[in-house]
Amino acid sequence: MSSQQVIALDIGATKVACAVAKHGEILGTGVVAYPARSASWPGDPQLIGRTIERALEATGVPGAEGRVTVALSHPELTHARVAASIELSDEPMPVRALDLARLRRHALSQALGIDREALLLEPLGFCGNGFEGVRDPRTLPTTRLHGTFALVSLPLALRQLITQATESAGLDLDRLVYSGQALAVACDDPEAAGRGTGESDRLLLVDIGGCSTECVLLERGHLQRSLTVPWGGMKAAEAIALRCR
Repeated sequence: MSSQQVIALDIGATKVACAVAKHGEILGTGVVAYPARSASWPGDPQLIGRTIERALEATGVPGAEGRVTVALSHPELTHARVAASIELSDEPMPVRALDLARLRRHALSQALGIDREALLLEPLGFCGNGFEGVRDPRTLPTTRLHGTFALVSLPLALRQLITQATESAGLDLDRLVYSGQALAVACDDPEAAGRGTGESDRLLLVDIGGCSTECVLLERGHLQRSLTVPWGGMKAAEAIALRCR
């Protein structure tokens, strides 16, 4: 899998952006707008699929194929903080990776409805016997593990439509990620991490899309809060056009 190309898609309300990479090197990029504006986002999966094909062609990478990751934002994304606890044993025992996985599953089972799916579940901190606010509690002994997570979820119908759109373009969706998370990774500067203290360690990222705006607050490089505002560039253009008329 390491020698395979990676295709990254940013599927938005007005356009599709595509990047093809291999071994960490960008081979080509392309951005293509939809040929016609849709009354709702997302609209026709076939139309989105054809735009994905054109964006892939625009990268200039012949025969591009590989794992496909889609970054997504949408007005119907929901954001919440979720707390969950699990019992480990009667006597303190070291926290294991499988304990963290069990805690994540428990948090999701409490927070998600049957018609929604997690797009992002980011750990904010863990507590146990003798420790609090730890980001990685593995190997720390405790009898009970408590965790707090930032959860971003999306409707299952939205995932199904995006999956149909990528499949209609001849691609298999490997992973769907929150666009705010992708933006945070892109803006991460290892050289700047830990230089300052207080407010200088905080970074607010704002991504204004066609029909929604994503806000992500990072602290020391870690996500603290996120928010989707159901407002974007198309809303602004409509408001300006209405006033001009």
